[in-house]
Amino acid sequence: YDVTNEIEYKYDSNCRTTYNSWSIGYMDQTRQKGASIAHSSSTSFNSNPGHTPVTSNFRISTSSTAHAYEAFDQGLVELSNANTALSGNSNGRPYTYYCWYYYNSYKNDCNANIDLPSGFEFDYFGTTYDGDDSNDRVQIGRQGYMYFIDNGNQNVERGVWTWHNPELPYSGTSIARAGLIAPFWSNYNNYYCFSTSSVDCSTYYRIMPYEGKGTDVTADITADPNWDLTDSPIRINPSNDYLVVSSDLTIQPGVEIEIAAGKGISFDGACTKFTANGNATHPITFTGMNGAEWLGMAFTDDCTSAGGTDDRHQFTHVSFNNTSDAVFQSGSRHDGTGPSCGSSTADCNTGNYTMSEVSFTDVGGIFSHGSGQGTVLSMSDFTVSGVSGACFDFAENTVATLMEGTVENCNTDGGAGDGAIISVTGSTAGMLHVENTTFSNSYKNFISTDLAG
Repeated sequence: YDVTNEIEYKYDSNCRTTYNSWSIGYMDQTRQKGASIAHSSSTSFNSNPGHTPVTSNFRISTSSTAHAYEAFDQGLVELSNANTALSGNSNGRPYTYYCWYYYNSYKNDCNANIDLPSGFEFDYFGTTYDGDDSNDRVQIGRQGYMYFIDNGNQNVERGVWTWHNPELPYSGTSIARAGLIAPFWSNYNNYYCFSTSSVDCSTYYRIMPYEGKGTDVTADITADPNWDLTDSPIRINPSNDYLVVSSDLTIQPGVEIEIAAGKGISFDGACTKFTANGNATHPITFTGMNGAEWLGMAFTDDCTSAGGTDDRHQFTHVSFNNTSDAVFQSGSRHDGTGPSCGSSTADCNTGNYTMSEVSFTDVGGIFSHGSGQGTVLSMSDFTVSGVSGACFDFAENTVATLMEGTVENCNTDGGAGDGAIISVTGSTAGMLHVENTTFSNSYKNFISTDLAG
């Protein structure tokens, strides 16, 4: 969000309830200040078309001295690519009253306690909750409420005690938790909690940058991120030359990746996967930040597990632009420092790499070797325009298949040993298969390899 002291309650335009029992509001940490936005405590049953609890969304702002809320147009976009705090069940149980009558037996189905993500900071009634402070956390209740804590407690806490929840602020029982935030606090309407192919009452959470702001990535990646349009553009600017990725990385259609000048990405995990699959209307883009040149990507480890190389790295509808070195460097980093694998006597397949509908524009190279002997590459329906070095510079024993491509202007710097496709001498295996691919303007050399196949 663009400020750190506002909360938005958003509701689907078709939001309906079976019972007209709910409490929507908020209160401060003293339980003396706050507001009841909407409240009903009836057991009137209406399943068709159902009760209408709200006709708008609400925006809440707080400070140490004041608070207010305002309405805005109702509507909700379903949260995607999110973490799960609480999951429903196929049978809808436990029933809501188990969350107070039998709390100790079912508490982990009723409540969650999650760590505030690093980098997230929020001000609520003058108190700042900081994701970089291990004591600051969020308590979440299945019945539509949450609150921040700053005492480091990692246990879940009960937050319901009766069928009809009161108007806020409320201090009649300690179970009405300090700082309660209640977008839809309802027990009757959460009697069951199903999670099926058609119904899902699970509770999800994620950090979302303010619209259009994008996401800054500076720290090495270890936790299998999944970047989507909500995060885009992703701005990569590590303190060292490379952002190190030692986990799986997935990029969804339409995401733009911007890498700082002179920086690169190094994939150093054994058997970890990189998946970047765009589509025709929402391609994925890699480019230098503010039009600058970035290094490219290095892949420094293989996978010896059975089946571990099958489509290990996948790229569909992706464009790569403005690199000073090869977009893909197999076996080591571009400058030869850091981790590496493979030698003249031991292959190291850092792939397999499977690519289709990919493009390369104004790059130092498309595929090159730091070692990476025996790497497997399959590329189809690709375009290349403007490469300062060799377009493809393969290690020994590489298995490369290039189909349905258009390649223009390889080796524009005129390197004596470079050209369209070259390889390190000394192969005892490997293969190069080129089919229905057009080459224009390969300077100095065209194809010069000794791959055995």
